[in-house]
Amino acid sequence: MTASSIDRIANPLTDKFALDELPKIAPWVYEQIIAVGTVNVTMLLESSAPDETAQYPMTAWVSALSACHSELWQSLAQG
Repeated sequence: MTASSIDRIANPLTDKFALDELPKIAPWVYEQIIAVGTVNVTMLLESSAPDETAQYPMTAWVSALSACHSELWQSLAQG
């Protein structure tokens, strides 16, 4: 979230968030990201939509997380 958004309630459907903001905005998403590994999730985000501020819409976080739960991703992770 940008500094100017502090004066309003964050909207998970339209705002962008950094990883360290997720525990307050969407703790269930953050817990799942920690479970699959933050490196895995951020690597997917950066490869599909690089963002120099490391802030992404909630849909991007959830999509990357879903990809990490896929059978293909798990097979690749196992080598």
